[in-house]
Amino acid sequence: MSSGFEARALTSKAIANKETRGKKKDEEKIEVELLSDFMERNTGLEHKGGVDLGGTFILMTYSDKSGSSLVVADFALPYICCSKKDPVLLSIPADKMCAYEEAIPLAVVPIDGEVQAFVGAISIPGIVRNGDQSLFNPGLVPAQYHGQTITFQVNEEAIESQITVYLAPEITVEVGEILYDDNAENAKVTFNVNSVNNSSLSNLAFNWNFGDGQQSTAVPVNGKVQHTYALKPGEEGRFLPRVSITNTVAGENICATVIDLEVSLKLVINKDTKIRIYFDSSGSMNTSLNPLKIMRQTILKKRLLPLYGDDSDAYDKNVSVINFWDERTIKTLNMNGETPEGNVIVLVFQDEANPTYHTSSISSRTTSFNSDITEFRKRLSIFSKSNPNYYRGVVFQVDGNKVFPNLMKAVELGNDSNYPSGFNLSDRKEVQFVYNVEDGATSDYYLGLIVQALIGLGFDQLKD
Repeated sequence: MSSGFEARALTSKAIANKETRGKKKDEEKIEVELLSDFMERNTGLEHKGGVDLGGTFILMTYSDKSGSSLVVADFALPYICCSKKDPVLLSIPADKMCAYEEAIPLAVVPIDGEVQAFVGAISIPGIVRNGDQSLFNPGLVPAQYHGQTITFQVNEEAIESQITVYLAPEITVEVGEILYDDNAENAKVTFNVNSVNNSSLSNLAFNWNFGDGQQSTAVPVNGKVQHTYALKPGEEGRFLPRVSITNTVAGENICATVIDLEVSLKLVINKDTKIRIYFDSSGSMNTSLNPLKIMRQTILKKRLLPLYGDDSDAYDKNVSVINFWDERTIKTLNMNGETPEGNVIVLVFQDEANPTYHTSSISSRTTSFNSDITEFRKRLSIFSKSNPNYYRGVVFQVDGNKVFPNLMKAVELGNDSNYPSGFNLSDRKEVQFVYNVEDGATSDYYLGLIVQALIGLGFDQLKD
């Protein structure tokens, strides 16, 4: 080599290798060439006073005509070189991935370099090409290599970049036993958690959102997690929990499995429940009034008193039979504008509607009907959204005018074009209709009708 500045390149691996220490210069793996040639082929040269692992240490020397060399400077490259062929480099933007994630691009030098993935000495799938771009697709890595270190080669040269692919937790979560306390004010719900692949649940991190504003990181004990819900019938006893389950790797949570659940709790009658039994006292069905009053004072009280905490005063205050005369059914369902606190159950016994609701047929809606059903639908929306309690109603159509049941069926089913959406209750499950109720029957008969209607609305407490 002629005199001038020269670059002498020694890889960091060679520097660290104890076997090279103490050997003669001609035995060391040092590439020597003119500095000008070296800089044309290698970019990224910088002075660091050393070299990072995975890089190349460059000595700048000056050779005189006698062949003597003097070190005048040192530099470093961030990659391994420097045979007189192009350097190879691979950079990957993550060291952990989930099998379900999308492919990520690799920075490869040279750009058209052939990239291979390995676990140990075994070549595995995972590298794909998109035009000139190499990508790593974790979904191609076979399951037996999940959790193992994956290394890479570019043009059959080993690269220090590596990655590990993990499988998201395969877990099932189901709503199990639901226990109600004595006053039906709280419900303890058990969530059953099972591993599909029999892996230990203790290696997983759980983040619970129970759907009632409460959160937890509880890990299942014997495959179970429990949570107590305060019963909020205004939400119709329905909660939407979500649990996120992740692998725990070196203190880091990765690869989430998200499971959405639904908890349906019973509608309950408790001390805060108002039961209004409205009776059409316009005169045509008065023989039903006395049996209803006796029922309220005796057998209905016996049936419901435990739900009121065996508090007789609470029952007497909240359960009542109320006479009404105007026969505007929907207005009565709306409690005639009353806005009591607590839960509300409205039971309407009626045989015919006010003439302001219909004439001899139901072929056209009246102004009174339109106004009443519009206000009632507003009431239902308030209960289901901003009111923390519930509303439920039942219309008992007592034998009488035959136009009235036709009107109620149009309201219930929404199958009459004269009573379209917004002017019927087919989309509201809070109200039921019972037809052909006997007039002047026994208290036991009316109790049976009421209990069955309430069970149909979801009050399972009343089941035998």
